[in-house]
Formats: sequence, C-alpha cells, structure tokens
Amino acid sequence: MARGGCQVEIAAKIVAHKADFLLALKGNHPVLEKEAGSYFDTAPAHELVTKTAVENGLGRIETRIYTASQNVVWIKAGKSYPGQPRFEHIETLVRVLNRTEYADRCTFDTRLYISSAPLDIERLAGGVRSHWGVESAPQAHTRRRFNVMN
Repeated sequence: MARGGCQVEIAAKIVAHKADFLLALKGNHPVLEKEAGSYFDTAPAHELVTKTAVENGLGRIETRIYTASQNVVWIKAGKSYPGQPRFEHIETLVRVLNRTEYADRCTFDTRLYISSAPLDIERLAGGVRSHWGVESAPQAHTRRRFNVMN
C-alpha cells in the first residue's frame, strides 16, 4: 500500500510541474490493474486506438500491440475503499501485448499503464518503450521522453 501511495504522490508532483506521468500497473494497485485489464477485454472498438510495432534484433523478434483509450470516467467514479490511493489526473489507459520470438521459444507479456497525457498513441508507445528500458537504464531517459521535470 505504501508503494502505491507513493506513486499517487509522485504523479501529483509531476502534474504540478506541468508534465505528464506514465505509470505501470504491476500489482501496486491490484484493483485498478484488474479493472483496467477487464476494460480492455470488453471495450468497444470505437473507444480504442491501436498501434503495432515490430523490432528485430539481439536474437529475437518483438511484436508489441499498443492499445490506448481515453475513456477513464469509470476510474474517476465513486467506487472506492478505505485508504485507497486516488490518482486525480488519469487521462489515458494503455495496454501493451508483447510477443517475443526466440529461436527456440516465444514469450507473451501484457502490461498496463495509466497516464496523465492525452491520447496520442505514438507518444504513449514511445513512452512505454522507454519505460521498459528504465529497468536497466537511468530514469532520466523516461523523464526526457515525457518532459518530466524534477
């Protein structure tokens, strides 16, 4: 819970500095993560924008399908539970389906994100791609990509 609460505080500070956040939902907000996943599974096609990217290198082929929606009214609705951290500036949801093909196997991964940025699939896809690099590179790259000030 503390970790999720910290994300809410950080997101608010980012927006206060006139920048946008892009945060992964990876178990830190399980209810929001589950509901976002369910939303993408049932969302009408007219609410979604999609982009597919294929990269070939380092002994693998990666296919990523980025899907985004600006339908976030349901997140801001009155559903809550005591102590729930509340993001106040979510404008876009993003789901990424990733398929990685190696010579001997394929892996599949689904990641969900929330963002304060308006729906711009190219910018969001670039931010997500940079986000994955954060795990092995300095976070400054993501800050520059999304114009986040310290």
